[in-house]
Amino acid sequence: MALAGLLAHGSALTATAPLADESAYICAAEASARGQSPYAECPRYFYPPVLARGGALLIAHGGRLALFAALRALVWLGAIATIWLSLALTRWSFQARTVVGALLMLGASPISQALELGNLSSAVAGLSIAALFALEQRAVLAALLLSFAILLKPLPAALPFRYPSR
Repeated sequence: MALAGLLAHGSALTATAPLADESAYICAAEASARGQSPYAECPRYFYPPVLARGGALLIAHGGRLALFAALRALVWLGAIATIWLSLALTRWSFQARTVVGALLMLGASPISQALELGNLSSAVAGLSIAALFALEQRAVLAALLLSFAILLKPLPAALPFRYPSR
């Protein structure tokens, strides 16, 4: 599955220029690094301020390349987690899940768009699904995963969690 994704989206994952959605994250990180508001400086930035501050820290310690690497790792790992955890809900064999996962990595529009545009939606989805998986046995871990997802994009705050049964 991961190999199929690398073959299909490797050029986006290794691009030296910002991808379409990354430009907003980079603008916000650079504005934050200068002590400016990402909302005033970056018209396409609609995310929590902690994302801009985290990006500013990455730029300060590793340059723009570190920020690119972190953003793309989040998108890539999020895509893998989203697909794999979703397929774990099936009763399919490991081999069937792997084949279907590879096909989804190649052709599912939300995954392809996230990888090609550098959009953090796949990371948010992967973290949210992982939180749902962890909820019954590890509520604190579930809360941490969901909190991190919300720090990237506030959308998961609307997830319909239920309290663990005791």
